[in-house]
Amino acid sequence: EKCNEGKASIHNVMARGGVGSPGKWQTYVEGGWASGDSDTLSFIEGTDGSEPKLTTRGFNTNVKVGLLMYQVALRALTWNALAPLGAGELGANGSVYNSVYFLPVGRLTIVPGLELHGQVLFAWASRLDPVIYGNKSNGCKLASECFYGWEVDLALRARMGAKDIVWIDLEGGVMQPGNAFTNAGFNDALLWTTQLRAAMIF
Repeated sequence: EKCNEGKASIHNVMARGGVGSPGKWQTYVEGGWASGDSDTLSFIEGTDGSEPKLTTRGFNTNVKVGLLMYQVALRALTWNALAPLGAGELGANGSVYNSVYFLPVGRLTIVPGLELHGQVLFAWASRLDPVIYGNKSNGCKLASECFYGWEVDLALRARMGAKDIVWIDLEGGVMQPGNAFTNAGFNDALLWTTQLRAAMIF
């Protein structure tokens, strides 16, 4: 089986800045960029006639942004397009992938050990690969056809016990897919999720 050897030019950047009062409230804005590719399969097939180069790869899977856009919708979209071609591993991994995103966040301490968190996520594809998105763009620059959509998340987080050993999180999110999804055949209906997690931290 032929296996192309090539180069990688992948850029993943994120930054965060904000203000707050410890134990009372906090607000910040987070932003990030993950480079994209307008022909992901050229890395495997060498279709563009040049030395294969991989230019898109998701952030580390431990970096979670939102509840739906990256962890569910984009992961499903890239898997459905690339897995039948034997390239599923090149798709989104549940973290930030091929995008520019902005994430304003607010946190409010209701009582010690109980916090309310809210955030709004906006994201655009860095590039559109026709294999995944149905059309092509070498550089999206926040164009409407590259808009992934928006997402709103709310969470109630409780920490209790000695040294906050018990964590309980109740989270919910709603996402409206944008043109980057709907032009690729993704349903334009609202996506939503409710999640309850409990853990003991040692």
